[in-house]
Amino acid sequence: MNRAYDHGLSRPFSVGWWAQSNGNPIEMFGKKYGEVAGDIFLFDEYYGCTGDENKGLNMPARDIARQIREHEKEIGLRGRIKRGPADSAIFSKYDGQKTVAGDMRKEGVYWDGVDKSAGSRVQGWQQIRTLLEGSIPKQGTREDKGLFVCERCTDWRRTVPNLPRNDKNLDDVNSEVEDHAGDMTRYRLRWTRKTIIQRKW
Repeated sequence: MNRAYDHGLSRPFSVGWWAQSNGNPIEMFGKKYGEVAGDIFLFDEYYGCTGDENKGLNMPARDIARQIREHEKEIGLRGRIKRGPADSAIFSKYDGQKTVAGDMRKEGVYWDGVDKSAGSRVQGWQQIRTLLEGSIPKQGTREDKGLFVCERCTDWRRTVPNLPRNDKNLDDVNSEVEDHAGDMTRYRLRWTRKTIIQRKW
């Protein structure tokens, strides 16, 4: 399990908690989930908005990090969530040497940067479409890995399915709308966890 993050101040921020199947399904409410290796689940979210459309909380980064840690404690996962991807903008410096990522790190919340190279945005939206399609059984079975979103992720379900396409590039979405949960999802789907190699000296 890990988390992903899209930063926002005047606009909403979006934190998502993710789990990925190794192909061994779990059974809940009489139904099996994660039957295909690579199935990915957004099982919780923290969406920083005022309640007005596309309006953020202007919350300092350290406060966001504290809220993340508190939420993980509340859902019984404190210390079990691994670092994940975040908007690379949080690694940019402000006030000389400070960064949003550094502010969060002081509260024990760590992030990896994401690929924002040319074409990565469109590829991320395509991955979302592909995985959502993979979640639908064809002739009663699924062979492709899918993306599943729990009912409690109400802001994801409110915003992502309704994202309008960009008039100038139909493979992209309009970045002026409330795309923050979608961006957080793109980061997670395009992210590969770095492997730490332990060596004996």
